[in-house]
Amino acid sequence: MTSALVTLDSAPRCKCFKSPRKHSARRLGLKAGKGYGSWKLNCQLEALLTGALGIVFVFGSPVAIVFVVFGFRYLRYVQRQKAIRLAIEKGMDPSAFLVESATQPNDSRIYLLRGLLWGLPGIVIGAGATVAGIQHGHRAESILGWIPAAIGCAYLLFYWWIRGQDVSTERNAHAATTSEPTETGLQNLKG
Repeated sequence: MTSALVTLDSAPRCKCFKSPRKHSARRLGLKAGKGYGSWKLNCQLEALLTGALGIVFVFGSPVAIVFVVFGFRYLRYVQRQKAIRLAIEKGMDPSAFLVESATQPNDSRIYLLRGLLWGLPGIVIGAGATVAGIQHGHRAESILGWIPAAIGCAYLLFYWWIRGQDVSTERNAHAATTSEPTETGLQNLKG
């Protein structure tokens, strides 16, 4: 029992847990026995709800995102099935609807989009975590806020690397397809 009291006393306290002398029941206009206990209960309830809401948002947000993504995927599937049924009813060839999507060449712009979507909110989250860490004295934990920004930076670096490779392969393909003789090619023929 005493160890539980020691851990409660050593834990960081919110603004509600100030000494009873500063917030006496008489100052608050409450009766001595009943008022102070309910005030203390409200502060403990506030601290409990703050922690519970934090956990719900941290673990609930990814679950909500997954439900939204799969919900839209399901709606797209239902629309596709409806289009196939209508094509069959009208006597059209449904083979065009059976192909999910035409294969597109590797588009490197998707990495630019991902980099911006991870990087810009990551900068805001990292700055907020750093400011909160400095204010509350938890500087070591504030580095976790910069992880989304680092992921966005990695996507952007990969985008620039892929774009550089795409440009060089396009130049090589263009040089191989042109039939105009170059200066070095003419010199090789003369020599």
